[in-house]
Amino acid sequence: MRYKHEVIEGRRVSVWWSKDCADHWTVVDLDSVDERRMVSYVAMSDAPFHPQGVGLTGEMPISKVQYTGRGGAFERRAKFSDLNEDCQQCARQFLQVEVPENTVAVADEVAV
Repeated sequence: MRYKHEVIEGRRVSVWWSKDCADHWTVVDLDSVDERRMVSYVAMSDAPFHPQGVGLTGEMPISKVQYTGRGGAFERRAKFSDLNEDCQQCARQFLQVEVPENTVAVADEVAV
């Protein structure tokens, strides 16, 4: 499977949107793949810094970084520019966090 990505803060990311959840924007750091084939992500609402907003980080199997119809976790792909200013700032802060030493390089094409 070929992952479409953008480069933000020097890292390859994939941006996704899903309805029917409070954290409908997700930015996946494709450069964070570790030996367990897990990637880091930040999921957020439209106002991640608001007291009632959502902005959380986590890990997921790289095989879930695709459309729901293909067994993935997301409804549709989005662009980083689709994120509002607060979401872009939240994602940039997340991407500037130091990457753990156990991450491994992954080619643009990954068999899932």
